[in-house]
Amino acid sequence: MTMNAYTVVLLRPEYMTEESGEEFGMDTYVAMVTEESREDAIKTAQKKVMASDKRDGLRPRNAEDYKMCLIFPGHIHPELYGWQV
Repeated sequence: MTMNAYTVVLLRPEYMTEESGEEFGMDTYVAMVTEESREDAIKTAQKKVMASDKRDGLRPRNAEDYKMCLIFPGHIHPELYGWQV
């Protein structure tokens, strides 16, 4: 079993951005995970963001509601997010 590092960028569900007042497509989550495949990396990232959002008091319905926007090989650390500009 070969484990690979991935950076997964997910979009928060539109119903969650409506609740927070954010513009859909601007509210993202970047997860750095290590999994066997890209598909497993996406599922793990979805579970991580859902757990994180629940801890923050948000109300996600399903992990699969977080749609994958981008996936990169390796762990890539963002330098700047759009909301920081």
